[in-house]
Amino acid sequence: MRFCEIPGNENIKSRLRTMVDTDRIPHALLIDGPSGAGKMMLARAMAQYIHCEHHTPDGDSCGKCPACLQHQSYNHIDTIFSFPIIKGSRDNPISDDYLPEWRQMLEDSPYMDFQHWMSLIQAGNSQPVIYVSEADSLIHKLSFTAHKAKYKVVIMWLPERLMVESANKLLKLIEEPFHDTIFILVSNDGKNILPTIYSRTQRVVVHRLPDEVIAQQLVATKGIAFNDAMALAHNADGSMLGWDGNQS
Repeated sequence: MRFCEIPGNENIKSRLRTMVDTDRIPHALLIDGPSGAGKMMLARAMAQYIHCEHHTPDGDSCGKCPACLQHQSYNHIDTIFSFPIIKGSRDNPISDDYLPEWRQMLEDSPYMDFQHWMSLIQAGNSQPVIYVSEADSLIHKLSFTAHKAKYKVVIMWLPERLMVESANKLLKLIEEPFHDTIFILVSNDGKNILPTIYSRTQRVVVHRLPDEVIAQQLVATKGIAFNDAMALAHNADGSMLGWDGNQS
């Protein structure tokens, strides 16, 4: 994911670029805002920008180097995704158990439609959470140094769904991380993140998207006339998921 692929959020993109360019990246960054505003896309673009070997003059990842190609296939060795899952028949479930579904989610729904995720993992009436076993898995993975890049990047989707025990296990790691570890937390509801985690992050607030940004995306991706797209965008409430309830 490159910054240029993300509609809107220009100020946020600039802020994230500057963090990387000046090597002043917070050890725990929280990207917080409403669903459908592109927060996961921003997190992915930042991770790719961190790992990219050849930044472009206009401040983006090149999209061509080995690191960028690995990001584009969701296989960068120093990028770790963590996200809520269901237990199913597994005794100690971790995010890696659902990597095929996760990659499908990123492909199908880059604006992260939670209902689509529920469907992909066949959650039924279960509520996905981030289990203690996932915290243990992260602690183990992060105990090793970065393989190829300067930083390992953990992108955690919906930290508000961390179980209390999971959050407590990760607290020290987030508070005093390894020198080569960066956490990027992506939240739809920051106020419901456990205060002990929330207080240790640097927060970047993403606001609802303007109607014009949504309309332009609908024109580009759906071939809708601009006036019709504006009417749909007006009802979307600032979310790329809101214009018809599906990912654009």
